[in-house]
Amino acid sequence: MRKAFTAVELMIVVAIMMLLVGILVPVVSGMRARATVQLAKTRIKALCLAIDAFNLKNGHYPESTSENECSLYEALNEDFMEFAKEELKPSGGSFIVVDPWGNPYVYTEFNSKFDKKLSKSEHENLMATLKPHNPMSYDIYSMGPDGSETDGGKDPQHNGADDDGDGKVDEADELVDDITNY
Repeated sequence: MRKAFTAVELMIVVAIMMLLVGILVPVVSGMRARATVQLAKTRIKALCLAIDAFNLKNGHYPESTSENECSLYEALNEDFMEFAKEELKPSGGSFIVVDPWGNPYVYTEFNSKFDKKLSKSEHENLMATLKPHNPMSYDIYSMGPDGSETDGGKDPQHNGADDDGDGKVDEADELVDDITNY
């Protein structure tokens, strides 16, 4: 009658467990990354609803600043949206609304830029400078996990380069990582 396992049997069990861990770790980490992206998308949708409610009540969208750190918190916090602690970063006595990676959401509204009468050439120059996706309202986006504005929420550019150093050229994950409302 056997009372113990042999060393070979234990090594086989350990090898099988290591194999399973090796398979599960990448799967679980990929799921976590996708969940974080989905959280950013959900927060952008919630911000859009609050910004639209602000517009309905006030007749204009919250104004954006040239530093891309408009005070969405001040504009929306009172009546339109409640923010969780992890959605805010302290800044100069107030707060900045941040994405799941801790970067500020980039918000640009366009209505206040067109309040004055512009000549056709001034209007074209302004549109060329701003490059809005939603020219009659606002654009809002997260810079994504890399925190870089390299694609700036723009459409993907196939540049024929391996931008993320993994040996593959122009794959989907290196083209655009920004999460947008457009």
